[in-house]
Amino acid sequence: MAKPKAIVVYGGRSTEHEVSCRSASYIFKNIDRNRFDAYAFAVDKTGVWHAQNRIELEKNIPISLPMNKHESGDPESKALLEKFFSREGKPGDDVVVFNIIHGTTGEDGCLQGFFELKDVAYVGPSLLGSAIAMDKVVAKQLAESAGVPIVPYVAVRTHEWESNADAVMKEAETKLTFPIFVKPASLGSSVGIRKAKDSAELKDAIQYAFEFDERILLETGMNVREIEYACLGAYAP
Repeated sequence: MAKPKAIVVYGGRSTEHEVSCRSASYIFKNIDRNRFDAYAFAVDKTGVWHAQNRIELEKNIPISLPMNKHESGDPESKALLEKFFSREGKPGDDVVVFNIIHGTTGEDGCLQGFFELKDVAYVGPSLLGSAIAMDKVVAKQLAESAGVPIVPYVAVRTHEWESNADAVMKEAETKLTFPIFVKPASLGSSVGIRKAKDSAELKDAIQYAFEFDERILLETGMNVREIEYACLGAYAP
C-alpha cells in the first residue's frame, strides 16, 4: 500500500529565504519514512517553484535544502508539483504539506489560502490565524481588545515617517521609554530588528526597519521573563 506524501515547501521571496532552507532541512530529515514518503518543493527568490530530486536528497540531506531547477527533479516529484498548478484541482487525497516558507507569502495566509483552494491538508495555523499572527500590530490590537496585557507600542507607516518624522519621534518618546525595540510589523526571524538606547539610535533603527516593511512597530524594552509555548490542536489543544 502506498504511503501518504509529506511535502516540504521552502525558500520563498522574503528576506528569510535562507533561514527557510535551513529549517526545511531539519523537517525533511525528521519525517518518519515508515509512515510517509518525503518530497521537497523549493520556491526561489523570484517565486518560481522547483521539485527537488528526492532520490538524491535521501542519499545526503544537506544542512540547507537546495534550490535546484525543476528540470533536475525526479519524475515523480515533478509530476506531483505539476498537479498543484493543473486545472484538475486537488493533487491527491494522500498529500500533506509542511509549509516552511518564512515571512511574506509563507506565514501571512497567502500559501495557506492556496492550499485550501487546492483542498490540500497542511501543517500549521489557518489562513486567518496566519494573517493575524504575522501582522504584529493587528495581533497586539486584538490581544489588547481581549484584555491581554501588552507591551506599550507605537505603530508607524512609511508615509507617516516620510511626511513628518519629527511627529513620529515625539510620539514614540512620549508614549515609550528607552530602550525601544524597532521591528518590521510583518516579518520574523529577527530580520530588521534593532534596539535603540537614545533618540539618535531610534531614528536610525526606524529608517532601517522601513527597508523591510511599509509598517513598523516600536515597543518599550521590558526587563521580564520570556515564555514561549507551542499549541498543538484546534479547539481542544
